[in-house]
Amino acid sequence: VSGSTIATASSTVSSTGARRSPIRHRRGARQQHRSPSSSPSPSPTATTRKVYHHHRQQQQHCYGPPLDNNRSLLRILEAMIRTYSPFLLSPVLSVEGEAIRWAVGLMSNLVSVERRADIVLHTDIPFYIVQNLRSTPRTNINEWTEESMEEMSLIFLCNLIKFEGGREMLKTLEVNAAIEPVLGKGGIHAYRAGLIH
Repeated sequence: VSGSTIATASSTVSSTGARRSPIRHRRGARQQHRSPSSSPSPSPTATTRKVYHHHRQQQQHCYGPPLDNNRSLLRILEAMIRTYSPFLLSPVLSVEGEAIRWAVGLMSNLVSVERRADIVLHTDIPFYIVQNLRSTPRTNINEWTEESMEEMSLIFLCNLIKFEGGREMLKTLEVNAAIEPVLGKGGIHAYRAGLIH
């Protein structure tokens, strides 16, 4: 055993022979060196509670109702569909076009509930979905494969017409002009177009 180890062990033993905790000894040394004028640090519990309440206040400030908050998922998807819609005019598959395709699929599930559909109707999303369906370069209905942008758009419109607000909105957007090429062609797409019409 080295001399430094013996010295360390002996420093933890009191004059009466009782062993003292090295941790307490070190804590006591720090307290002796602390300036009498320094204020005690807050407890970890109080600090955590303060950070938590500050974080909650930031959340309440940043994440309001989806229509009032430009950083909500609904507004982000709306901006993405608006920005990436020109990429759908090209028959070439693109990342931007795929992003819109899956966004429309998400929206089609969202508007299946009337309360959610009413929120979506207060955005530009229905307008761009109708416009993209009308201007799709895939004029051959056989190219409207499963989970394609066109099919998901038809599902979105089918879910929207179940509610009065959705029917009124689609009349305003002249949706019949977008689905007219599909009417009478047969198949599931023509069936959905007939429901929308």
